[in-house]
Amino acid sequence: MGTGLFCVVFLFVLGCGNGSKEYENAYVEVTEPPITQNFYFGKTGVSYYEAVHTCLEKSMQLVSIDGSKKNRDLAKIMKDSGGVDRYWTSGNKISKGTWFWGKGEPIDYYNWTPDIPVHMANYNQKCIKIAKSEDKLYWEQAFCNEKNLYICEKTQTVSKRDCDATENLVQGNSHLHFKYHIGEEIITYPKAFDVCRSMCMELVSIESEQKNQDIFQAFVNANVTRTNDPLFWSSGYHKNKLSAWKWLNGETASFFSWAPGEPNNGRGDEYCIEFKRTNTTMVWNDQPCEEKRMFVCERVFKRIPHYIRI
Repeated sequence: MGTGLFCVVFLFVLGCGNGSKEYENAYVEVTEPPITQNFYFGKTGVSYYEAVHTCLEKSMQLVSIDGSKKNRDLAKIMKDSGGVDRYWTSGNKISKGTWFWGKGEPIDYYNWTPDIPVHMANYNQKCIKIAKSEDKLYWEQAFCNEKNLYICEKTQTVSKRDCDATENLVQGNSHLHFKYHIGEEIITYPKAFDVCRSMCMELVSIESEQKNQDIFQAFVNANVTRTNDPLFWSSGYHKNKLSAWKWLNGETASFFSWAPGEPNNGRGDEYCIEFKRTNTTMVWNDQPCEEKRMFVCERVFKRIPHYIRI
């Protein structure tokens, strides 16, 4: 070849964006090093289940209030903004009958409203909403299908080192450009989202039969057996019984690998997709997002052209 011509060599590198999105004029920041929390106040009334996934779509979490200081911070923000509505938190007792935050931590700080004693609440009021009363912020039990506003939060903790790490990743079919982390910790769907993001990865989306089989092959390569039929979270979800199934990468699901008889929404609140390995493939089931499962994260190899002058 003559001087001045170029040949193109494709190198495979691990691509990793932080997944963040910008929402102008929507964030309120409370900074206390080394963690920065951003709060997003939703302006549309939705159910608890819809609020969970609306926050996740913004790369955030439905707010948890783990202490009196955070309760006061939110009360001040709501006072300054003139907020008088009721807002969803992530607090719920959907799965176990005792109160947990959305990411699975037991609630050990409470600030119930004195107007409605907890022992008088309806047993089926399994979610926690908050409301401002004068300068204070009080909690109330609520039916999870009620329509309330919501507060999302984002905690920024990911480092470049986390994004560059490649240990403990497994590949499926070599011609596809995905690597996976098969998490053995048993956690809720929202917590799985956070754990994947902390490794600069995404909770896995299964958009095609080819991807389903790629994950199956990754399980084979990682020697994940069918012993006790472990279940894993994917990123699949829908916000209510009538909405389409989606992936957290923004795609509407068009391929499905449901187990026989699924999805059946057997408990009435099965809005997330779990999956497990069979002898030949991965099969899916709908499950309440508040249940605890193992999980699979994914990272994409990006094909980047590298030019060499010859």
